[in-house]
Amino acid sequence: KPKRWGGNLIKTTFPVNTDLDNIGEMWLLSGIEGEESIVTNGRLAENTINELIEVYMEDILGESLFEQFGANFPLLYKIIDAQDNLSVQVHPDQQAVDTLGEGAPKSEMWYILDSDNHPDNGHIIVGFNQAMDATKLARMLDDKTLLTVLNRVKSKSGDAFYIPSGLIHAIGKGILLAEIQQSSDTTFRLWDWDRPDPKKERPLHLEEALQSIHFQQTEDIHPIHSQAKLNTTTALVHSPYFFTDEILLTQPIEKNYADLDSFVTLLCVKGGGTIKAGGVNVPVNAGEVILLPAALNLVEIYPDHSARFLETYIPS
Repeated sequence: KPKRWGGNLIKTTFPVNTDLDNIGEMWLLSGIEGEESIVTNGRLAENTINELIEVYMEDILGESLFEQFGANFPLLYKIIDAQDNLSVQVHPDQQAVDTLGEGAPKSEMWYILDSDNHPDNGHIIVGFNQAMDATKLARMLDDKTLLTVLNRVKSKSGDAFYIPSGLIHAIGKGILLAEIQQSSDTTFRLWDWDRPDPKKERPLHLEEALQSIHFQQTEDIHPIHSQAKLNTTTALVHSPYFFTDEILLTQPIEKNYADLDSFVTLLCVKGGGTIKAGGVNVPVNAGEVILLPAALNLVEIYPDHSARFLETYIPS
C-alpha cells in the first residue's frame, strides 16, 4: 500500500514483486472485507482466508474462536516502513466504538525490525508525559504545542511495543516494523505534522479521537526488549486479544499445539526456513506468514542457518 510517509525498504528487504514506490504498508494476513488474504499454496490455493473459515470453521480458528468471530479472521498482520513520521493518532476501544457508532476496536503490537541510527530518527510516540484531558489537548492542538506533551521513546531492532486501544501514538521516521493487531482498520488522526495535503486525502478526526483517547498519564511506557533464547519459545507480548512469542532458531525444533484451541501463525521476521506439518513441507522467508490451523497439532520448524519467528495465537 503506497503511503505519503512510505519508502522502498519493503520491496528491497522482502520477497515482494511490485512496481509501486513509497510503500508504507504490506498487509501479510488479513480477513478485512475487500482486503482478504489469499492462500498461495496447496489444493486450497486462490481461496481467501474467510472462504476457508466458512468451510472449515473451527478446524481453522478453534472452537471457541469460531463461536466468537464466525467466518471473520480476527487478526491483521502488516509490515510498516516509516520513512517519515506517521500521523499522531489513536484507535478506539469497544466502549468508544459503541459511543461513536462506527469503526471497530483495535489494539496492536509492534516489533522493530530496523531503526535508523540518526539521533532524530527511530523514535516511537506512546502516550502523554503529563496528566491530560480533552480540553487541554484541544487547546494544544490549536496552539501547535502538541509535541511538548507527547512521550517519545527511542527504539532499536528487536524491541516490541504494545499499543492498547485508547493510547495516543505515532511511529517515527526511520523505522521498519512488523505489526500484529486486532482485525480493524479504524484510525482517528489528531495531527499530521502540518504537512500540506493539496488533495485533502488525509482528513483529521478530532472529535472521534478525543472521545477515544485514554487520558491518564503514560510516560512510564517503555519498549519490551527482546530476551529471546536460542531454540526455544520466549514470551514477548501477552495481551487480552492475542499472545505473541518469539522463536530464535539455529537448529530444528518441534512444537506441539494440542493444548491450544486456536490457530497459530508464524511470521518470519529474519532469515528463513521450512515448516513441516501434516505431511507437507512449506518454505518460508522473512516477510511471510504461515497459518497453522487449529486442527493441526505437531509442527517442525527447520531454520536455514538461523531464523527468527513471531508466533501468535489467541488463548481461550
